[in-house]
Amino acid sequence: MVLRRNKSHVLDDLSLQQRLRSVTLQQNLCDFRWTDMMIPGLRCSTAIVTLPLLAALAMPVGAQTLTFWDIDDGTAGVQGGTGTWTDTGQNFLTVGPPGPPESNDAFVNGEGVSFGGTAGTVTIAAGTSPGVSELRFTVDGYVLTGDEIRSQPPVIPGGGAVIGLEGSATIESDLDGSFSVETPDGPGSGHTLFLTGTNAGLDELSVGADVTVDAVDIGGRTNVAADGTFLYRGTVGSTLPGPSDDVIVSSGTVRAEDAGAVVDGDVVLNGGEAFLQGQVVDDIDVNAGAILTVEAGNALEVGDEVTVDDAGSSLLVRGDLTALGAGPLSIEAGADTTVQVFNGATVEADITTGGALILEGAADGLADVTGDVETTGGSADIQGDIEGDLTLGAGTTVTQTGVLAVSGDLTNGADVVTTADVSADSVTNTGSLDIDAGVLTINGTDPLDNQGVLTVGTQVVGGVLNTGTATIEDGGDVDNDFVNSGAGAIGTILGNVDGDVRNEDGGTLTFGSLTDDGATVGGSFTNLGTAEFLTAAGGLTVVTG
Repeated sequence: MVLRRNKSHVLDDLSLQQRLRSVTLQQNLCDFRWTDMMIPGLRCSTAIVTLPLLAALAMPVGAQTLTFWDIDDGTAGVQGGTGTWTDTGQNFLTVGPPGPPESNDAFVNGEGVSFGGTAGTVTIAAGTSPGVSELRFTVDGYVLTGDEIRSQPPVIPGGGAVIGLEGSATIESDLDGSFSVETPDGPGSGHTLFLTGTNAGLDELSVGADVTVDAVDIGGRTNVAADGTFLYRGTVGSTLPGPSDDVIVSSGTVRAEDAGAVVDGDVVLNGGEAFLQGQVVDDIDVNAGAILTVEAGNALEVGDEVTVDDAGSSLLVRGDLTALGAGPLSIEAGADTTVQVFNGATVEADITTGGALILEGAADGLADVTGDVETTGGSADIQGDIEGDLTLGAGTTVTQTGVLAVSGDLTNGADVVTTADVSADSVTNTGSLDIDAGVLTINGTDPLDNQGVLTVGTQVVGGVLNTGTATIEDGGDVDNDFVNSGAGAIGTILGNVDGDVRNEDGGTLTFGSLTDDGATVGGSFTNLGTAEFLTAAGGLTVVTG
């Protein structure tokens, strides 16, 4: 140990924030005092007390002795710099009260280390494996590399080592244990901690507010506070016991920076935003107003389910969202939510939502959604190609501004008004389906089961209109058969029918045109109910079958 006298006190170089943050309660022989008033030469186990007045500046609670990395033990003050961290190297400066003495000593496990002065590369010698209670970076540019760094916090509830950022730093060494990353500098600090090791032994990483952690691999769990940012490029959660673990729990910002990024378990978003790609092995929960985005050009595979909870949460898909294994993926959304699939995106999933559903696909024959889509209320602004079935539940407000093609069955219990074309394998309507100026195309062989109100402005192609209240607007055409299925059925055809027309017993059928001289039936006409025939000349014939 080297003792120094008659030199400037090292803490003269430290900021006011550092002084205020160092209020401590000395245990044993140490009285309550500022750390820069400690008994000369005495290393004490200390417990930081966070005072309300200093809450914005204080580091988290934790017992520690703070030393200062100082590669130059021949010059007063903290020089920092490039050097090697060994078991015996006297590169750690301790200080007394204002004035001498100060000393450079070897590191003792359980101490904290402040890296200031001139930034450099600190190489931790093989076999050193230091246990730290705190790593504090007060300037930009430090790099820690070499042997692993273990968290060795004091024995207090919730103990974990603290990484304090007053500048950006890189840790290439593997971290082992539990660490929290924080800053006293508040919003806009711009401080980033880069973790480039494998970190298989990092059980838990906590990212505090106003800092960014940019990591490759994290073995355990990562917690992200509101206003914190976590970026990952490799695998997170690989050493946790099972894939059902909550691997990332975030109220801040999470971003997967690489197409091969993997979360080996669940992602739970309790606020903030997440921009994900690569793989999430199990579930994603989007809660409390959080937003999950799959960006354009990115692909995200999810192992089980995406749940979008109430409270304004959103799922925005600009890229590709698919199932990790055998699909399709299940997307479940509550009432006060938004699920939006942008034009050019692909979702291989079953979607069930009671909130706002927005499908912005183009009618290009390429599936925008390959699974089934069901609304249980809320609103639906839909267009594009749905490869599965579409079920529009009662109470859903539906807007359609572009062509909608459903490869499966269309079941409508909502009120739908559209000027665009609609096609489906079969159509069941118990609500109101008003295709005002579009073409309704039925691709399958099943008849259109209309138990609600159906209005078609131009043409019905390829199917049979069956039962309920159906209106083919003036000038419209039915490309196949029209069956008015009796017992209160009301059919109105102000156009031509290429197939057969059959009005069953109990049905009322109005047929003809107010602009043309009558209308034509390409096949047979059978009337067992009441039929009205309109002509442009004003003729009206009522026939009772």
